[in-house]
Amino acid sequence: MSVFNGDLFNQYVNPILTWLGLLTFLFSVYISVKLTLGREWRFKKWRKSALSAEVERPAALVIDMIGKGADTAAIKYMKTTFPSYNDIQIVSMRWDSPHIKPDMVPKILSQFKDKLRDLSHISADRVYLFISAPTPITCIVAAELANFGGIVLMHWNNQDGVYENWGPLRFH
Repeated sequence: MSVFNGDLFNQYVNPILTWLGLLTFLFSVYISVKLTLGREWRFKKWRKSALSAEVERPAALVIDMIGKGADTAAIKYMKTTFPSYNDIQIVSMRWDSPHIKPDMVPKILSQFKDKLRDLSHISADRVYLFISAPTPITCIVAAELANFGGIVLMHWNNQDGVYENWGPLRFH
């Protein structure tokens, strides 16, 4: 009789390894689902708390580079949405040229940084960013505001002619 008997291995060890593999697989699936859904849950909870938090010193940064009345629509949106509209300090930036060329970008960026400086003097705890601009300018604005904190993005919808609340600019 040999020390290694194939029947004993198949009879006892194989089923144990099968169950161990199945339990490992189920545990991996459970952890993956829990991590995925947990992150989504945390994000939804954070977004809800960020949008409903009390604000003491609100401000609005209105950037209108398309020239289709987005700045007046921003004021209309603020009057209807925020009951304490008179307490909101507004910093606005308007660019009247409908076509933006690459050589204009430094001037636009300089003007934007001046407006950002004005905004930092207000010391607002939440800034509503109303922006209607071409995509490259929007990317530059978002990059400049990435570390500013407390920014809520209000996106201009060209088709409907209204602003949409897209929520906080960054997730902590």
